[in-house]
Amino acid sequence: MKPNRRTFLSLPVAAAGWPLLASKAAHGQAVGTALKIFPALQLDGELFVPKSLEGKVTLLYTWASWCPHCLNDLPALRDRQEALRDKGFAIVGVNADKDADVALAWMKNYKVNFPSVRLTADYKQAYFSKGLATPSWWLAGRDGLIVDSAYGGGAEFVYRNRIDVINKLVAKT
Repeated sequence: MKPNRRTFLSLPVAAAGWPLLASKAAHGQAVGTALKIFPALQLDGELFVPKSLEGKVTLLYTWASWCPHCLNDLPALRDRQEALRDKGFAIVGVNADKDADVALAWMKNYKVNFPSVRLTADYKQAYFSKGLATPSWWLAGRDGLIVDSAYGGGAEFVYRNRIDVINKLVAKT
């Protein structure tokens, strides 16, 4: 069953004058709830520590090397990360590949500049209790609360329509 198209920005975001944008419903964490980032091994074998994201605008992006939608998005995400890293924007990838080496090779080949962790039981339970779909993403403000999300194939390029929202979140101090 495909999720219905709905609006996902929380009321405080809409009240701030940002446009309400429609995207597919994201399973798991809802708008207005705290973005859950778990300690997990990155594809390169290093431990990712969520504490490094405190106070940052964060995009949690679930992807796989076999997902054509994801492969279109990842270079643009890399560019956004590069442009906004010093302004407090962070992306954390959650990779769904069975073979981490394949995903890591893809990341190196395309110079992906943000960490990607393995899809763990914690992430499956928090975000994919109704089944995995790539790409999927959740955007949280500096306060750690989710303001927008998208799930599955319809999420491709949707985040690009959120660049203004990302820029406004990053500009808030």
